[in-house]
Amino acid sequence: MPDGFDAVALDDGRAAVVLDWKSDIAPTQEDMRIHAGQLEDYLRTTGARRGALVYMTLGTVRWVQPGDRAD
Repeated sequence: MPDGFDAVALDDGRAAVVLDWKSDIAPTQEDMRIHAGQLEDYLRTTGARRGALVYMTLGTVRWVQPGDRAD
């Protein structure tokens, strides 16, 4: 069970963007697909329009919107 996201950016008091930092050293495509699914759950829960998976060791950001299906 995921323990949650790391931060939420608010716009007029409402969740706009959810940020989820990942420290995986070498995430596989399957890992990224799972992470995107978790983030979609967070987006639905908070009502945010989009979210970002921030892969710290890769130095990349993967944007996710509700209804996205990661490859």
